[in-house]
Amino acid sequence: EEVITQKQIIAASEYTDKTISTFMDELKNVPIDSLTGASGTFEAIEKILFGKTEYGIHVNNISISIFKKLYGELIFSDLESRLQYSNMPKERAPLIPVGLFLIHYFINKINPKEVNISHFALKEGILLEMLKNTHKNSGR
Repeated sequence: EEVITQKQIIAASEYTDKTISTFMDELKNVPIDSLTGASGTFEAIEKILFGKTEYGIHVNNISISIFKKLYGELIFSDLESRLQYSNMPKERAPLIPVGLFLIHYFINKINPKEVNISHFALKEGILLEMLKNTHKNSGR
């Protein structure tokens, strides 16, 4: 498994800057206190840091300093090292540097105070809305 290099991080940052420049322009005047994500890398971060996913709560919070420490430990690691990492989900180990890069990228751009890990992603929200609408419409 190939390790990400600093040169690749710079190239990916430049590409992402170009790709989302219009979106970032829209966010310039919006105060953002936190970065919230669900599933994927966010869920892997939660498992690594806490040993499990806390589905009994809606959101788990992580300080930026804790995220950056984890990022520093894993971003340039090889697959074998990641697989040895405590509580690393095996299925997430190959691509976690990419997810960490993107989270780190947005942290640097929007400067939130914390990272939130939500246990409800878009798909769950859509399903909930569909169920509510079905229930409303079935009463007519």
